[in-house]
Amino acid sequence: MSNAKASGELIKEVRRILSAFPTGKRATAQWLAGKINNDTPLVTDEDLVNAALLWNQGKGYVSYTHNEEMDQDEWILTERGRKQEGLA
Repeated sequence: MSNAKASGELIKEVRRILSAFPTGKRATAQWLAGKINNDTPLVTDEDLVNAALLWNQGKGYVSYTHNEEMDQDEWILTERGRKQEGLA
């Protein structure tokens, strides 16, 4: 486990990206890191995105399912997260 600490900007950006997904669509930390690096001025890596996801999870804004077949965690914005983003 990394000791990475996510910035407030990154924490919000993770929620913003997940909020644009259709209901039920999930994303991996690796995919989120790539998306953030390609589409925003933020520079991040998978460890920092994982830290942001864990912070959001602690607040109840995101949750994940472990995909056994792919051996990876897949993240989704929760109803509480949707409310935090002004979507519910």
